[in-house]
Amino acid sequence: MSMNATCVCGLVNALTTSSLRPWHFPAGVALAAAAFRRTAAAYVATAANETLASPASFSVFDAEILGKTLTTLTLTLTHVPDAAMRERARLALSRALSSVPPTARFDAIQKVLRATPPPSPAVTALLLSRVKREAAAAGDAAAGNTRDLRDNPFSSAVAVDLVTREMTTALRDATRGAADPAGAADVAVAGLNALRFFLMRGAARRGPDGDGDDDDDDGGERGDGAWERREEIVDAVVRPASTWATAELARRRVCGGEGDDEIAVASLMALQQVESVAGYVLEFVEQQTSS
Repeated sequence: MSMNATCVCGLVNALTTSSLRPWHFPAGVALAAAAFRRTAAAYVATAANETLASPASFSVFDAEILGKTLTTLTLTLTHVPDAAMRERARLALSRALSSVPPTARFDAIQKVLRATPPPSPAVTALLLSRVKREAAAAGDAAAGNTRDLRDNPFSSAVAVDLVTREMTTALRDATRGAADPAGAADVAVAGLNALRFFLMRGAARRGPDGDGDDDDDDGGERGDGAWERREEIVDAVVRPASTWATAELARRRVCGGEGDDEIAVASLMALQQVESVAGYVLEFVEQQTSS
């Protein structure tokens, strides 16, 4: 008998919260990485060919149980020093999200990002990158079916809002000195790449008026509306990200840098990447607006 995501989550949660935690916790994370690989593959197969399994079996799951498992995995990614266990947790997190339908997947990502305490910048960046990949996959899967595209949360305005919200929080905390600049830069780069994708897709789908996504046959808006909101997005997060990264890089040059160890070099490169990607987005919007 095949197991769905809820069954796997129940087993993982039982192990990771066991009274024999020192031994059972690593086993739970390892189980999650292995078992979610099977459930994710089963979901993909079902989406491609509904005769392979019942789609209903993937629509019925316990969101609370899944959320508990995802919380355990994100905390493992954030706090566990063992690199091998962190990698298993990363794989398990990705595969768990792939084991449920898009709407549940998006809701799960939102819950992780809105958790208290919030996830680490590395986890936030990982999830923002996942949002971008899901948005691209949704467009490919829709294959011209505008209703499917419109019903997928990763291709809607809520996805753009999620990305801008996380970027705003990261930049605000970094500007106030309440967050590590390297972590904020990771979030900013992931967010900027996602927004660049949304804006490029929106620009490519401009309707006859040249402003925003064309309408579908049902009279509804096709896509996420990012291009229509380009000025808002630029003013809210793209230009602030560019300004912050430029100022932080200038400060480090004045201060003579902060060392040449791996962490300092990685932080410097992340800031340079923020400046670069933000510049790409600003240039693209300017060129497309004037064309």
